[in-house]
Amino acid sequence: MTNFNEYGVLQLWRLCHVDYLTLRGRGPAPKIGGLDGLVCLLFVYTIGTDLDKAAALLGYKPGAFQTAIIRARTALNMALKRKWFDRRQRPIPLDNLDLPFVAICGDTTSIEVYRPRGRYEEVKAYWDAKNGIYALNKEVAVMAHAPHFALFIGKGEVGGKHDYQILKDGFSVYLPYLQKTPQELALLPQDSKQRTWASVWDMGYIGPADDTPGLRRITPKKNPAATFDTDNNMNISRVRVEVERFFGRNAKLWAIVRRVYRFDHSHFDEDLDNCMLLTNENISNCPLVEDDLEYYNGLLRQRAEKLEEARRKRTEQVDGYHARKKARIARLY
Repeated sequence: MTNFNEYGVLQLWRLCHVDYLTLRGRGPAPKIGGLDGLVCLLFVYTIGTDLDKAAALLGYKPGAFQTAIIRARTALNMALKRKWFDRRQRPIPLDNLDLPFVAICGDTTSIEVYRPRGRYEEVKAYWDAKNGIYALNKEVAVMAHAPHFALFIGKGEVGGKHDYQILKDGFSVYLPYLQKTPQELALLPQDSKQRTWASVWDMGYIGPADDTPGLRRITPKKNPAATFDTDNNMNISRVRVEVERFFGRNAKLWAIVRRVYRFDHSHFDEDLDNCMLLTNENISNCPLVEDDLEYYNGLLRQRAEKLEEARRKRTEQVDGYHARKKARIARLY
């Protein structure tokens, strides 16, 4: 119920126990110890339920359980970011003959949230029209080459903000990483005129290069007419699909990601960053596979079917209202 065996949990505890002790400070020992708090946090991420129910399942009092979760969440976040972000793995050329110079694959994933309190004019920024849900979005960039770890995780954005706008606002974070070192320039003599590695995105990120100056952005072409463009789109898709496999593995492991996010939005970034970096830990032992992509596509289909069903019911309600109105008017005359 934590997605880690005993050895894996102990490795995570060794990674974050110094941060935990720093956050704990002085005073009496907490009712739930640090290692137990970490196990409780992984349990919450895995089953995706609220804290009171999780506390009852594990036999803890809600107050002590919540305190343990808060402390473990922040300590784990600090340790995982230090491990995965302080020294990111450098790119290596891909086996793909047409796109060997691609370093990262990026995309945005939507996490459903409950409708925020307030008037619609105040909360409509959370509405993700594409998926038909209130959502918070996370932009993620994974390594283009195996094992496809998540190297960049953006901050949470409201669901109404377009994916391309998110990239335009935050693309500068990728630029230092994508700058080629002298050794990397020698790895690709055929690409030596380009001083940076490339990034691959889907059709939602098509736009002029001036929108993201300095970012070598590769996107498929809309409505390809020539065979060359169609083949090129397929080639780009084969490279970019790894980010969707990552999203699938992430959702498969952590119910908190695939269900409605139940906690205060002030914890959203820590929770989602933790889940994605814990997915990196999982990928270290179990590489991404085709089933991960199928799982992610299945989740997207479920959302689409739910949205279509809601639209159908709404149409039936409107049609029924007009039919009843016409019947009332007909009876009057």
